[in-house]
Order: sequence, then C-alpha cells, then structure tokens
Amino acid sequence: MAEPKVLLVYYSLSGNTRRLAREIETATQSDVDEIVDGRKRTGRIGGFIAGLEAWSGWPVAIHDSRFDPGAYDLVVVGTPIWKSCVSSPVRAYLKRHRGHLPEVAFFMTTGHTGIEQVTSQLEKLAGRAPRAVLALREVDLVDMHARAQAFAAEIRRALATRSAA
Repeated sequence: MAEPKVLLVYYSLSGNTRRLAREIETATQSDVDEIVDGRKRTGRIGGFIAGLEAWSGWPVAIHDSRFDPGAYDLVVVGTPIWKSCVSSPVRAYLKRHRGHLPEVAFFMTTGHTGIEQVTSQLEKLAGRAPRAVLALREVDLVDMHARAQAFAAEIRRALATRSAA
C-alpha cells in the first residue's frame, strides 16, 4: 500500500507558526505550501489591521496555491491566532479550497488565548472535523520539537486507521 500523501499549508506573520510548520514538515515528510498574501502587517498599524481582518472576517486576497489539496490524503493547516480568530490568509485559503479538502489536521500558535474558538472556526471553514489538533502558546514553544513529533505520530495513527477501514 502506498504511503499516504500529506500536504502542510500554513501562514505565519511573526515566524512562530513557520518554525512549528518546519518541525511538522520534517516529522511528517509532507509537501509544504506557505500561504502568501503580499500584505504588510508589521508595526502597530499592521498588527491592528491583521487583528481587525481576522475578527471581522474581512476577505483578503492570497496568491495561488502551489499544490492541489485534493491530490492528498490529508491536509495539515496551520495558523497564528489573531484576536481569538483564524488568521485572514488561512481563512481565505480554506474558503477557496473547502470543496476539495480531504481529511484535515490543524495546528496553531498563540500568545495566550483563542485555541478552542479557532479550532471550531477551522472546522467550520474546512467543512470537516480534524483528525489531529496541535495548539502551542508562546510558553510552549520551547517544547516545539517534541510536540511536533507527537502531533505527527497522531496524524500517522489517524491515517493508518483510515487506511485499515
């Protein structure tokens, strides 16, 4: 039986979600598609606008995806949490690909709060329940490698269960 194909898709502003994505990529041997939107979100004004976009649900334009998520067995979606919401670029990606997503797993990074709300938002946007979820607060980033390994093992178990059914 062929090895399941995994696509890792993420957006990162500060770099924390990108660092976690790289750990997950190594642990899952997945293809990677970083979501790019071309907006400047640095500084106070950029941060304020990013939070407002996420909180209000404002649409944002993102660049075309490098990979077709429908060609994979599982898509791992990563987002920073902004104002207890999914980042606007990840929301745009999920809205664009909603009808073509296979199984999904989610990971997120946050300064403090919003994990439960964002997990629910991601599930609604993807149109399906996740096979695995990883959420890291800033204080958890020191355990990033071990947490990514455990998350990858959870993904492998979910895919093995799916293949055995």
